[in-house]
Amino acid sequence: VEAGADAVKVGIGPGSICTTRVVAGVGFPQFSAVLEVSAAIKGSGVPVIADGGIRYTGDIPKAIAAGADTVMLGSLLAGTKESPGETIIYEGRKFKSYRGMGSVEAMK
Repeated sequence: VEAGADAVKVGIGPGSICTTRVVAGVGFPQFSAVLEVSAAIKGSGVPVIADGGIRYTGDIPKAIAAGADTVMLGSLLAGTKESPGETIIYEGRKFKSYRGMGSVEAMK
């Protein structure tokens, strides 16, 4: 924030695709992370973006209550009909391929 950030994206390992906790052995619970970051930059006018850990629609208001100004919804929206991505049929069920920034495809 002091360096002029336009926004602060919060999330160390909570995403459904993220491998940070497994590979690096570090992470931080998302609600606690958003709560601490939003308290630290309160009054700065810089928005907090909760990135990761949103598995159910009920997680959205929890992130907002913790202090997030907005929430990223990667896996929550990835499987919808409207989302891009290849539809894969596996054992009779339909899935959509997608990636997060921690996925192998994103790291190539």
